[in-house]
Amino acid sequence: MAIKLFESIMSSYKDEKTKIIINDLNYEIYNQAVVVAKELYERTKDIEYLRLAFEFSEKGKSAVLLSSLRELEAKEVGSIPGSVREIEQELNRELSVYKNYVNDESQKNEPDSNKISGWKNIIFEKTLTYDSLITSIENKYPDYYNLKYKNEVITLNQIQDQLDDDRAFIEYKMTDSLLLVFFVSKDTIILSSRVLDNDFNEKVIDYISTLNKFPDGSNKRESLNDFMNKSQYLYDILLDEYFPIENYSSLIIVPDDVLGYLSFETLVNKSDTVFKSKFRDFDYLIQSHAISYSYSGTLLFQHLLKKKSHKTNFLAMAPNYNNIGNSASDTYANLRDIEKYLIPLQNTIEEVKNIGEVFKGKSLIGGEATEANFKKYASNYRILHFAMHALINDEDPLASKLIFTLDNDTLEDGFLNTYEIYNLNLNADLAVLSACKTGVGKLSKGEGIMSLARGFLYAGVPGIVMTLWEVEDVSSVNIMKDFYRNLKKGFSKDIALRNSKLTYLNSANQLQSHPYFWAAFVQIGDNSPITSVNKFQKIAFYGGLIILVIAAFLLIRFRKNKRKH
Repeated sequence: MAIKLFESIMSSYKDEKTKIIINDLNYEIYNQAVVVAKELYERTKDIEYLRLAFEFSEKGKSAVLLSSLRELEAKEVGSIPGSVREIEQELNRELSVYKNYVNDESQKNEPDSNKISGWKNIIFEKTLTYDSLITSIENKYPDYYNLKYKNEVITLNQIQDQLDDDRAFIEYKMTDSLLLVFFVSKDTIILSSRVLDNDFNEKVIDYISTLNKFPDGSNKRESLNDFMNKSQYLYDILLDEYFPIENYSSLIIVPDDVLGYLSFETLVNKSDTVFKSKFRDFDYLIQSHAISYSYSGTLLFQHLLKKKSHKTNFLAMAPNYNNIGNSASDTYANLRDIEKYLIPLQNTIEEVKNIGEVFKGKSLIGGEATEANFKKYASNYRILHFAMHALINDEDPLASKLIFTLDNDTLEDGFLNTYEIYNLNLNADLAVLSACKTGVGKLSKGEGIMSLARGFLYAGVPGIVMTLWEVEDVSSVNIMKDFYRNLKKGFSKDIALRNSKLTYLNSANQLQSHPYFWAAFVQIGDNSPITSVNKFQKIAFYGGLIILVIAAFLLIRFRKNKRKH
């Protein structure tokens, strides 16, 4: 009853920030519901309580993002006339512009309070107009209303129906003292729970800090042992013996709370007890599994983000920051020490050119990599690749931004804020955010990590490759080059990324084999292939392989006969 009341209250608000605040305040309701359902399942062995525990877990994950995507879906299929949708979209754009003005002015050293007050009044008036429009749409178009306000989440059986035989789904739910884990495969459902140490969160954060700091390169025995102990401790808790993960080559992870910052593929198998002299030699989870992530099972499997494009082409951007000194000081006063922060990225141009060798598309490099050009071309491409700097705002996640070439454009300032991304209409299947920390941000208890990647999911991109810490320039180029080659071969996104990491790891030296260099990139959301190998290509490939084997066999026989004579 409490959850139904909460859902009713949530539906009455239209502002995303307000929804997120309310969701955080009510997060504990879902936690308690999951725990109660879990206890009832353990006592009665009634499978319905297991299903109920999973339902509450799903409802407590990214509910605001889910409702926003359902609203977008409702607009698409809710019989709303095009003219009405155009009015709604224009109001959204105007609200985004004025919110951008307020945000940029507020961050200046000496903000103009009169300008801010005037813009806030405009925002207030346009918000009233927008709310009235939405209320009118809800009253006139019942299909839109019903789709927008449905609160159902995906069930365990529905997930099983959509899993391949070699793929497993693992969802985590953390309370103050418990870790609950749902393990789902094609033929298996397991609910496991365990009491957490009082300092579990601190241990997770400590391990993450080990990953995202540039290593000292010493590979000392103490350093290697310390890493192994921390990693195996987490492996034991998060992937314990209750889960037969060895039967599956791919894992889908739905993390919770602080686990959202964790690169699971770096976890070392607890059975790996032999001392290693190099980081490369550890039995990492990535050695045996491809890993992908999602905010929730409902967001991943209910296909709210529908693919609209069919051509495999890319738009890649690699800006330079050479002209910052010539920029209007007032325009960029909101970023202190910007020249010191925006250091040149030496290898981003090479990174973008490497993609062009694999896929057909458009590369915006240097002065062409502007925010205006991105917005002009972005909706026409299936793959979007960003090789640039990012600024993460932990206090206001919607103000985190990707930084393009700064060209004194009077309309676009070169900073693509997260809330601007929300209002884009993108047709891409994949966005690769090859910038620093694009997968991290403020932790919202109910919504997860409020990152730049989340904005692209909202804008209609179902699959994202993002970073969990500041990526190293050279290793990024190598990993990304192989990633796109693997995509071209028809691998799914998660397997393509795994294979590229393993290729890098197998050839890395002692320093570069540390997870800092290869584990920052992770894939979230839809992991289906970008390209597919058709039947005729398969026949040609295997036919050619057979011919090569026969030719090799005949050549060996010929040489043996020649030696006899």
